[in-house]
Amino acid sequence: MISNKINNVVEANGILFETLMPEVVVTIPNNGGISPVQFGIRVTNISSHSYRFMLPYVLPELFYPDGQAMQRSYVSNVYLPSKRYYFQLARPQESLTFFMKAEFKWYRNSLILIGKATDGGIWRFYDFQSGIYLVQFTYTNENKKKQIRWRSGKFSVWQDLWVGQVSTPQIEFCLQSS
Repeated sequence: MISNKINNVVEANGILFETLMPEVVVTIPNNGGISPVQFGIRVTNISSHSYRFMLPYVLPELFYPDGQAMQRSYVSNVYLPSKRYYFQLARPQESLTFFMKAEFKWYRNSLILIGKATDGGIWRFYDFQSGIYLVQFTYTNENKKKQIRWRSGKFSVWQDLWVGQVSTPQIEFCLQSS
């Protein structure tokens, strides 16, 4: 796969991928408090073909300023069936944007970042301090078709999924004390 980084956007096989974070300065909550934060991804189809993307399945990846990856934990004790908006169609020259909500909060005297995944799971990053961090997303799909089970119990097959793997550019964000 050929990837090209242009400013804050990466192009791969006719698709532009971008990391989004509306507020790049986040105030650390007082012990017991909560600070909401949003992370997002934008996909722009600059090809001549329409493709579907499964953006709600993409989780954020966080890094320390030196580039070392932070470990993400993920737990789930429930399965939520797929919804139609999980498989959005991007026609040529159209963009799709997906934001996920998360929050910084204190847990056992440690500042954590916690968010909900669309499949019912919960992801977490631990041990934050004041300072600079980096966020990005990696989109991976190896199949042009995917069979989906809906809440009704029926199955459908989504076709024309974009196939490839690409990591969005990293965006810096700052955690600051109040």
